[in-house]
Amino acid sequence: MACPFYRERWARGEEEDEVGRLVLYDVICLMNTPPGTLDEQDQCMEATGSCWRTRVQQRRSRSA
Repeated sequence: MACPFYRERWARGEEEDEVGRLVLYDVICLMNTPPGTLDEQDQCMEATGSCWRTRVQQRRSRSA
């Protein structure tokens, strides 16, 4: 029930990040705009019909 463009790729328990910690999963955004902060991730998970960034841009265009 998240954004239709949000995907997760689960690791097999053998992958590490750049500082040596095990990686559980990668966040993949099909719009090529993955969430960069926890706030953006929350917005991404709450947007069930379209990309939340697109909605924000549309609102800004209408108010300008």
